[in-house]
Amino acid sequence: MRKELQNCADSNVEQQLGSYLGARLSRFSALGSGWQTDVFEFEVPSPCSRADIPTRRPLVLKVYQAGMSAEKYARESWAMRRLLDAAYPVPRPYLFEGAHEPLGRPFMIMERMGGRPLFAFDTIPKAIAVFVKGFVPFARAHAALHSLDTQIVSGDGEPGAGDEICRSKSSPLLDRMLTTMAERIEQTPLPVLKPALEWVSGNASRYRSGPDSVLHLDYLPRNVMIDGVHVSGVMDWLDVDVGDRHLDAATTAVILRTSATGQHGLLRDQAVGNTLRTLCAATYLTLYRSILPLDSERLRYYQAVAALNRLTVFSLMRARGPESVGYRSRAIAEASPAVLRHLARRLARLTGVSVHLREPV
Repeated sequence: MRKELQNCADSNVEQQLGSYLGARLSRFSALGSGWQTDVFEFEVPSPCSRADIPTRRPLVLKVYQAGMSAEKYARESWAMRRLLDAAYPVPRPYLFEGAHEPLGRPFMIMERMGGRPLFAFDTIPKAIAVFVKGFVPFARAHAALHSLDTQIVSGDGEPGAGDEICRSKSSPLLDRMLTTMAERIEQTPLPVLKPALEWVSGNASRYRSGPDSVLHLDYLPRNVMIDGVHVSGVMDWLDVDVGDRHLDAATTAVILRTSATGQHGLLRDQAVGNTLRTLCAATYLTLYRSILPLDSERLRYYQAVAALNRLTVFSLMRARGPESVGYRSRAIAEASPAVLRHLARRLARLTGVSVHLREPV
């Protein structure tokens, strides 16, 4: 029954999009869904009347969830165009529609990239192949992003589209994160995390200043398409911002190390999974450091920030539901007790502050 309902919903999206574009669609199917989006692939056999999109080539439809801020989904396509102009490997966005009328939610049509996500493995030999071939381009592409001029995503552009990014210059990203984490801890409420928040806030002055870089802030294997030994495309730019690249590298390392979920069976909370996740994070940081230097103390601090940030998000999700932090209900699967335990342990090791979460949070 659930599959039939999903097929019906997909069919409605196909009909609505075809009507909006004034074209017949082919090969329309669901690619997947995330915490904030639904993703489909399709082709247009002949030119459409509304938009200049290529015919007979694989395309992607990304439909944003209702309730997201207009600035957030508008800036994704804006930033992708700017990054594409800078020759960074992102899908080419062909059309962005912010109005809700055509599909019931805002959406973007973009290029379908070749390759496959980095973590598309289900056996130990495939996992080893990922380490041998995949992590080098993965780390290299992240370092390349951090080497770009920040004016690419903070300069002049479409009116309003880049405003939220530009505000990072007058309101540092670290300060915005500290404010947000404090609000989550009060909302949960979760007083056990207040000492960790006091630690990161008390040490912020040592790491607040520094050169800015373009940050992805969700740079994970699922968002990086690998074709052979090359990155064919980096996806999901909803959180793009400007700030210290140590935060971006730290966020990737913390998530690689602590995401003990069943999405990738080999990485779940068991002996093999714990070892593989630790190896993933260490391999990524070693390869990144071979391209760009990382200050060890600054990286440690920002790993604590990243761990606390993720822990406050997941704690609020479990207490008030994923919708309380702007995510869909399926996001709760990521906030498992095992993941929270790993985050709490990592945060305690980084800060020296004891973090004991009660289950359920």
